[in-house]
Amino acid sequence: MRDVTIILTGTIEPNVDFVARADVDQRIEDYRKCIAFYLENTTHTIVFAENSGFKPKDSLTFRPLLNNDRFSWISIVPHPDLSKGKGFQEFYTLDHLVKSGLCGEYFVKVTGRYLVRNVAPLIAKMKAPFHVDLHQKMKIAITGFFGIETQLYRDHLFAKYAEANDAEGRFIEHVIY
Repeated sequence: MRDVTIILTGTIEPNVDFVARADVDQRIEDYRKCIAFYLENTTHTIVFAENSGFKPKDSLTFRPLLNNDRFSWISIVPHPDLSKGKGFQEFYTLDHLVKSGLCGEYFVKVTGRYLVRNVAPLIAKMKAPFHVDLHQKMKIAITGFFGIETQLYRDHLFAKYAEANDAEGRFIEHVIY
């Protein structure tokens, strides 16, 4: 089996418009629940890439997770243009994470508050360089959960976030498609 890192992306304190859940305490609990689930239900390294400046050591909720050897928290300063939307910011964050070298040779990206209950068997089936659900009729890629070789990401998706602009109807799902 290949070396897989699970990347959870998150924004504890939302910095863009149009978020489904704006309450910080609820978001903290959502992220904690998901991080704990992936730690308990997989054997993979997990990196939480957070882009709002939240300090996990200041949180009683996150402090115990920081002691797990398989878990890392990386804080990424968001792109200064907050008007482009969530996908723009998320893939900007991913680019920084890929540059950091914490992704290993293959990473599975999960939007941090998504709990993918069958994550272990899904990852076990990922043999191709890139696994993403495509919806051809709508011309979108489902970016909430996908797996990709890190070098393939560098070669083909790096800096693609710049093409996304939610306000103009060009979401990251269109760009990745």
